[in-house]
Amino acid sequence: MTMKNTESLANSSNEFYCPNSPEYIWDLHHTTSFKIIVAITTIACLVIILLNLLVIIAVKTRRELEKNSNILLSGVALTDLLVGVVSMPLSITLDTLVIKRVLVVDIIRMIDLISVSVPHIGCRASFFHLILIAWERYVAIAKWMECKAIVTRGRLNECRRVAWLLALLIVVPVVIMGAASVPYELILVVDIILSIFWFVCLSLIAYFYVKVYFAVREWNRTRIRPVNVLVKGKLESKFAYTTF
Repeated sequence: MTMKNTESLANSSNEFYCPNSPEYIWDLHHTTSFKIIVAITTIACLVIILLNLLVIIAVKTRRELEKNSNILLSGVALTDLLVGVVSMPLSITLDTLVIKRVLVVDIIRMIDLISVSVPHIGCRASFFHLILIAWERYVAIAKWMECKAIVTRGRLNECRRVAWLLALLIVVPVVIMGAASVPYELILVVDIILSIFWFVCLSLIAYFYVKVYFAVREWNRTRIRPVNVLVKGKLESKFAYTTF
């Protein structure tokens, strides 16, 4: 199918796809599935927005919840809120255009690009927030004496901004490369580099939680040791008294 960027799809056609992205094909003959998807996505969108807003508001307004770990969790909620506010409504709009057969290539490509890119950015930002949560738990448990000096509110906010910046720097160039029809070999090299990077990040999360596990284990051991000594002393004194 050959069309100009400003042309709409002819009503007689049963399929639509973007010339530069032929892997995305919309079957216009069966629109029932699109209507079901729109209904489900609309409900899910409202639920996601409401629940994540409640989490963010609760952390912001209730002083007892203003802990470092909860602040980072509210950052994860913010990434989910972004998907509910931007990506899902755009997906609903795209499916609605398909149902109504109001299809202009430039508009479809732009909506599809944004609706796909936003979840990728949110997913990366959430992942970086999980790294920050693991680091914060490690410092709070393994280095509890220096925790307040290391994990300050200002440093935490800076780390959150860096997480969002890294997410943008990772996703945006990949999206631009895909839109610019960069050779597959170059995209493959970028994918390999990113795979190594994500593996290092996962290893970092595992490292922090392993250190937390051993720190908690050692802390429990130091708590139990005085009790064992006390019990042992009482048993020895009781045994000596009974022998006497």
